[in-house]
Amino acid sequence: MESKTRRIAGISLFVMGAGFVAMLPFQEYAAARLLAGAFEAGLVGGLADWFAVTALFRHPLGIPIPHTALLPRNREKMTQALVTIVQNNLLNKESLVDKLRELEVAERLMGAARKGLSSPRFKDTAKAWVLSLLSRPLDKAWGAALPQLSRFVRSRDWADGLLSVAGGEPAVRQATEKLLDLAVDKGTHWVVTDDARRMMGKLAITAIGGLKMNGLMQFAVNAALNYFDEDQIGSAIQLALVTKLREISLEGHPTRESILAYLKKEWDVHVQSPDNRDKWNAKLQELLGSWVESDKPLALLEELRAKLHDQVENGGLLEKRVFPFVEDTAEKLSRNDRLLGNVNSFLQDTTVRFLEANHSRIGGLVRENIEKMDNDTLIALVEDKAGKDLQWIRVNGAVCGFFLGLVFTTVRMLLA
Repeated sequence: MESKTRRIAGISLFVMGAGFVAMLPFQEYAAARLLAGAFEAGLVGGLADWFAVTALFRHPLGIPIPHTALLPRNREKMTQALVTIVQNNLLNKESLVDKLRELEVAERLMGAARKGLSSPRFKDTAKAWVLSLLSRPLDKAWGAALPQLSRFVRSRDWADGLLSVAGGEPAVRQATEKLLDLAVDKGTHWVVTDDARRMMGKLAITAIGGLKMNGLMQFAVNAALNYFDEDQIGSAIQLALVTKLREISLEGHPTRESILAYLKKEWDVHVQSPDNRDKWNAKLQELLGSWVESDKPLALLEELRAKLHDQVENGGLLEKRVFPFVEDTAEKLSRNDRLLGNVNSFLQDTTVRFLEANHSRIGGLVRENIEKMDNDTLIALVEDKAGKDLQWIRVNGAVCGFFLGLVFTTVRMLLA
């Protein structure tokens, strides 16, 4: 387009020159003198504007006339001016920050995400990708991961990990209390049964009868045993045991606290023992390592893969559960004003901090790109972008000069 405009400018200058020369032999005619003056003025205007346009980029006709080739001679000034305009005016930091503050990025991202997630194209693509993934056998992937997994299982301190998961002393006490309450509950239910009462009465009579005592004491005990039967003695023992079990079940009761303290002491002895923990850890490592290195994990994974593949392909797992869940979650998130506000604030603050930290680099980037170009390349770039308008200046100069020449020549002929 610029070369076409350049040709038009050249043609206009040629027309003005040719017209002026053509009118010179006919100066005895008024019309010829009038046109000669107009063509002369047009020629002068066209030449003057050609000189002005050419002087912006290079020396006219290669002659180093002063104040020409303005772009190469003032390249540094123009570069600095362009850097200043871009950095401080076109991309002013304050205006950019204000615009960023006004953007509702989270809402737009969520809207785009909801639209994309509900589109048939996304669902078809996601289903095809999942089916492709689930169609691949796991033996190669499992074989590649097995050495690392085995080393991990056989090197990890499982005993310490389990104790950490247990939650420390509060969790241990809570678990101990639950076990004690369970034992008390089960013991109470057994103690109050008729079979337990008779068994305890029989055991008590047998035990008392087997005691070795002196003659008078033995006579008294035998007399008492003849008076009380096993059911009565069992009932007394039963009542005593139920009473004691109820004491154990009461929160804060000394008997309960004494039992819990003993259990904790035993727990600490076993847990804090390095030998015991090393034995537990070694056993856990061996059990888990042997299981991982067996065929069972791969068989379970293959079975799970096959079931998932069937559910995705024929059972509508994605269509009935996954896609509706994802869309519902996206819908809920899009209505969560607090979440969207926090996301907006985070994105805006992050972007603003990045902009403030790197805004000065904008000018440096502009300068760096300009300095990469030599004078010829820079001139060609400017002429390519602004050459059309600059060449029209030449055309306008020739045309305006022609009409002004008509006016001036007419005035001169009237005054002559």
